[in-house]
Amino acid sequence: LATGLRFERHAFTLLAGTQDYFFRNSPVSTRAAAFLAEHVRHTLGLERTAVIYDERNAEFSLAYATAFVERFQALAGTVVKQIAIEPGGLDAHERSLRELTGHPIEALLIVASARDTASLAQHAAQLLPHARFLAADWACSETLLRHGGRQAEGMLIAVSSLTGEKSPNFETFRRSFFARFGVQPT
Repeated sequence: LATGLRFERHAFTLLAGTQDYFFRNSPVSTRAAAFLAEHVRHTLGLERTAVIYDERNAEFSLAYATAFVERFQALAGTVVKQIAIEPGGLDAHERSLRELTGHPIEALLIVASARDTASLAQHAAQLLPHARFLAADWACSETLLRHGGRQAEGMLIAVSSLTGEKSPNFETFRRSFFARFGVQPT
């Protein structure tokens, strides 16, 4: 749907740039979406993508999809189709993905939870066997790996990362996090 997916000011971007006692510990996700679009277009050289996003969490997913689409199109890429979904099991995923068949799609961006991204990727692999899978950082978790199987392998996800993972401060944080929550930080 290259017809102009737009978003106004969604909740997750409303706080960006405020002059209050607010700070972020990660960049605004729309920047990650734009970076992913640049990587797909310039580094991978792909020209035709499709986007599926979860409309139940439009504050995040619609804004992420919009940022990706706008940047990809600005780089002379084509977004063949955009589909808003309300995940609800295999039937909903299959119906959504069937809309993509017959289109020459080189990459599919899925903006959904880890479990829904995994399920959509599993089904998309059957209908779009040559498409490269992309996902939003919302899906970046062990759940994606556990449920996505082979389709999660090689999936591209733009996420901000800690640059000092080997630093003593990070190691202190990691130990404290594990002591408090019983799991390693992801």
